[in-house]
Amino acid sequence: MTPQCKTNHHRRASIHTAIWQNPRFRVLPPECQLVYGYLLTHPDLSDLGTLPLSALKALPHQFGLSEEYLSQCLQRLDGLGFALREPMTGFLWLPDYFWHNPIRSLARMKTWEKIQASLADGCLKPQVIQAALLAVQQFTIRGYTELPAAFQAMVLNPHFSTSH
Repeated sequence: MTPQCKTNHHRRASIHTAIWQNPRFRVLPPECQLVYGYLLTHPDLSDLGTLPLSALKALPHQFGLSEEYLSQCLQRLDGLGFALREPMTGFLWLPDYFWHNPIRSLARMKTWEKIQASLADGCLKPQVIQAALLAVQQFTIRGYTELPAAFQAMVLNPHFSTSH
């Protein structure tokens, strides 16, 4: 198991029911919709919406899908922007993760620095960090305007930035 997966195994994950109104989601075959639901609730999914690609090895057997069909589903999810894979760094990212699982507590953000540090540099890392920072903005807009000083320092840390 990679370092990014060792946090929050007992956290609550959800799927926003408005996904059924999303035309991109509705064009997916039912098996691909099921795979996306599986990814959103996978126990190794980090609090940044990242998952090691190695966690997908058992997926074909769990769903009774051929490896080829699963690969096609992942390509469709990737092409529609639901699950972006970065084979060079060995992780997958769910860009809509924070839409389904918005920040509701500061405790969840405390894992971010360790998670983002464990992500190899690649094309997706800046996008993951940008999505996290946007989620922080949405969290503060909802009335939590004063973040603890330790968290502010972490977010302002040059290592936790989109320029990395």
